[in-house]
Amino acid sequence: MPDDQQPQISQDVINALMPVTGQGSSDTTATPIKFQDLSQFLGKTQATQATQPTTQTATLANVDTKTQASLDGLQPDFRDRATQWLQGMRDAGYNPVMHFGFRTPEEQQALYEKYLAGGNKAVAPTSSYHTYGRAFDWVNQGAKGDLEWNNDKAYEFGQTLATKYGMRGIGSGDNDHIQDANYKTWRDLPKAEYGRQTQVARK
Repeated sequence: MPDDQQPQISQDVINALMPVTGQGSSDTTATPIKFQDLSQFLGKTQATQATQPTTQTATLANVDTKTQASLDGLQPDFRDRATQWLQGMRDAGYNPVMHFGFRTPEEQQALYEKYLAGGNKAVAPTSSYHTYGRAFDWVNQGAKGDLEWNNDKAYEFGQTLATKYGMRGIGSGDNDHIQDANYKTWRDLPKAEYGRQTQVARK
């Protein structure tokens, strides 16, 4: 609905949700909290978010195609925070490239089977924040365009910065992974979002 028709949210409600959203009134760089971002906490369903086109409310200039594709598949509220995180990383002198965002259950299952056969760490589809559009994997790109897969300093800074935007890393064992901190475990993730990639409406 148009902004002038959005339901008004009282300051008491916003204050109560600050610990959950990670945004406070003093967060001058964060995107303002909108009603649709808070609807999940006010008893509204998010099922329609996973199937209807949406427009990004946070934008970033000069984004590579891999990163843009990764961003586009994320849930709208998480996409906005991921975009803010990208800008924060750039402001700090890093150049993150996202190489995974949303994954279909089939894609995650293939990775999980490779893991069971001795490959890189991966979890079952229903346990992955990626299949809900609430996680991304990234790597820093060096000044010469090289991907710094072992840049522990960049990963550590990225995980620390993520907490500013209601996101978190999951430790050094999977240090390129960042997910939505609003959901403590995968069991808390909205079931309606499982396997349903969002689409971004572009002009």
